[in-house]
Amino acid sequence: MRFGRRALLMTSLAWLATTTSGCTWTSTRAVSAPEAWRALEAARSRIGDPYRWGGQGPGGFDCSGLILWAYGQALGTLRLRRPDGRLVSDATMHEIFTHHAIRLSPAEAWPGDIVAIAEDGGTIATHRGLVERVEADRVWFVNASSHHGRVVPDVWPLAASKRAQYVLGFGRLVVAERRLWGIILSLPLAKLP
Repeated sequence: MRFGRRALLMTSLAWLATTTSGCTWTSTRAVSAPEAWRALEAARSRIGDPYRWGGQGPGGFDCSGLILWAYGQALGTLRLRRPDGRLVSDATMHEIFTHHAIRLSPAEAWPGDIVAIAEDGGTIATHRGLVERVEADRVWFVNASSHHGRVVPDVWPLAASKRAQYVLGFGRLVVAERRLWGIILSLPLAKLP
């Protein structure tokens, strides 16, 4: 009889979790090093693909589209929480760096973290890439480059200008997760009567 009650309770909780609208909550978290690495590997697999403004998939990418696509591949599903609370899977270059990334120093950047580029004298990111490595005076990254017309690996100085642009900073992507009844389903069932 005990098994029957537990099975009935679990079935009821599962039904409630899938049919009741208020049963989910959303949290955000920074991506892990292995997730960032998988995103970098996904981006590397697209080296040579054409640059296409607004492109987000095989056949053409822009810089933010490559980052979003690569993280979608690494995570399975990519969700970002906008400042107004809505969950989205798309964002501009500026939004990624401003709202969807934790700022990092160059020494804190992992492979797969985001490097932001701005026009000389500017403070708004106009270009992005995924970090391969950072050394004392430069960063290696993969990006969809309008200058080269395709997805390429590139190297930029950390403290100087290149093509009238400079490294604005580094960031770690922050993603949103939905959880169904996380606390309730983690209760120990052995103590049920």
